[in-house]
Amino acid sequence: MSTLWNRVLWATMAIVCVGFAVTAAEFYLVTVTHSVPTYARLLAWSVSEDFAYGPESGFAQMTPYWRMMPAFNQMVLGTHAVLAALALAVGPFQFVPAFRARWPRAHKLGGRLYVFTALPAMLLAFVYLAITPMDRIYGGAPFYVGLMGIAVMATYTLVAAWVHIMRGEVVAHRTTMVLNFAVMLIAPLLRFWWMFLGWLFLDFGLDQATAHTAVLMFLGLQVVVGAIAVVHLQAPTLTGATSASITAAQVWATHKLKQGLPAATIAGLIAGGALIYGVFITLGAPDPLAAVRPIDTALRDQAVYASHGFFLWSRALGLSAVFVLTPSLLRAQFLTHHGAPRVEKAWLLALMFSGLGWIGCAQGYGIHGVGGVGAASYWATLAVATASLGALWVYARHRQQARQVREMTLHLVMIAWAPITQGVFQWGFLWTGFSWEDAFLSAAVMAPPLNLSVSYYYTVYGARPRVASLGRRHNTVSTMGTPYRSAVPMMPFSLASKSPRRT
Repeated sequence: MSTLWNRVLWATMAIVCVGFAVTAAEFYLVTVTHSVPTYARLLAWSVSEDFAYGPESGFAQMTPYWRMMPAFNQMVLGTHAVLAALALAVGPFQFVPAFRARWPRAHKLGGRLYVFTALPAMLLAFVYLAITPMDRIYGGAPFYVGLMGIAVMATYTLVAAWVHIMRGEVVAHRTTMVLNFAVMLIAPLLRFWWMFLGWLFLDFGLDQATAHTAVLMFLGLQVVVGAIAVVHLQAPTLTGATSASITAAQVWATHKLKQGLPAATIAGLIAGGALIYGVFITLGAPDPLAAVRPIDTALRDQAVYASHGFFLWSRALGLSAVFVLTPSLLRAQFLTHHGAPRVEKAWLLALMFSGLGWIGCAQGYGIHGVGGVGAASYWATLAVATASLGALWVYARHRQQARQVREMTLHLVMIAWAPITQGVFQWGFLWTGFSWEDAFLSAAVMAPPLNLSVSYYYTVYGARPRVASLGRRHNTVSTMGTPYRSAVPMMPFSLASKSPRRT
């Protein structure tokens, strides 16, 4: 990315973070003095009074609970807001290369301040969610599950980044912190999307509760895809040394990948068969979930098939083909490093069909299906994420960047598996007593960002093959059957390192 775009994006992020930090820190006073929060006033100014203060707004639904909230809950929520605000205000400056290079001591102090504010803030988030009934969270079960996921991911990535820098693994530290701060940005982005969607659909009477549900479906996936894009496009600037622990992790991962490909083939066949059978269920085939599936849901599925049957088949058959072809593609890219152009083209075509199916499902389930706008937002998000990562894949393939191609392949595979993960989570939520709609939306909040977070750690740990030589000579690499000369020294687990070291 150009220096100008980097500066514009950084300045925008810094303004948003600092501005949100002020309003977030104010929230402690809101819970104590029962005043109107600044974000509600901004919504009233930018959208409408009804959107900000109407019966479906967060302010109207949460104010009664805020006023009767126990003092301990107020302290936990208020302290969490203040500490998270401080972390968001400090975070943007940690990503400025000139700041790190010119004042490394200030960068370290800023990092310690970030850790000692963000980590307690997330721990307090766990406490607040544990002592707060689910129906007292705006948006109910889906938002509760999303908040828990944010706390888990932010805590894990922060601790992992700290461990990486203590080991001297600079690249792994930086890439992990990109994901950590992206997760922290969910809070200000949520308010932004409330404002933007409320303004965009003002003439359609969109209320805040509906906008809230729609945003929950894509916000987690948005920040993870954003983190992937940042690391992917700025990989040449991520320099640093590898370590024995990272090399050992790569050896272990390669071994497990080789062992797991047969199981992945079987799992892909089963998952593809389940997707195809799901379409037959709408045509009257026996439903194994008939005991828990509401009758109106089954009728809506039939209505969706009647109007969007082609897209349901496109999704099912496209994903089935992706699942079947993925083991061969992974073997070619990650293990043998020989080209598989026919498999690659067929795999991309299957992804296109599945993306087309997701677009149709977004329209169909938005009109007829359970979840309404939430379901439409979920399926549309998967389509947009697939298109975005696919564009990065094509860009890397065009530039013959073997490592980036492997990364994008793995991300696209995990996106393709998101509906399967979502289905498994949905069964689990149904088993715990969730309603069908809450189970669907809660699983939809969790599955896509969780899948991409798993593949993101392949990015953290280097995403490049082990080679015998660690010298500075150029290496000839085979990527997708097209040999090319790498522009950077090939060494295990260093992102475009200019200073390779032996491990």
